[in-house]
Amino acid sequence: SFNVPHHGGKYLHENYESWFSSEVKAFTFCQLVSPVFIQFFSTPLHLAGLDIYNNPASTFKARLNFIGKEYVKSLLGRMCRIFPA
Repeated sequence: SFNVPHHGGKYLHENYESWFSSEVKAFTFCQLVSPVFIQFFSTPLHLAGLDIYNNPASTFKARLNFIGKEYVKSLLGRMCRIFPA
C-alpha cells in the first residue's frame, strides 16, 4: 500500500482530471483510501494465518470454509479500524 498512492495519484489525475484537478489531490485521495482497499487482499491472508495457528490439523477445504464464513465481518471491521488511522 506504500506504492499505490504515487502510481494511483498519477493515474487518477491523468484519467479523471475533472474530479482530481491536481496530482496532489489525487495523491491525497489515494493515501486515504489505499490502506482501506488493501484490506480486500490482506484479510483472507490474515484469516488463513489465524486458522493455521489455531487449527493446525485443519484441511484446506475447512480453511476455505472458515475464511468464507468470517471474511465479510472481518473485512468490514478491518476497514472501519484502518480508515480513521
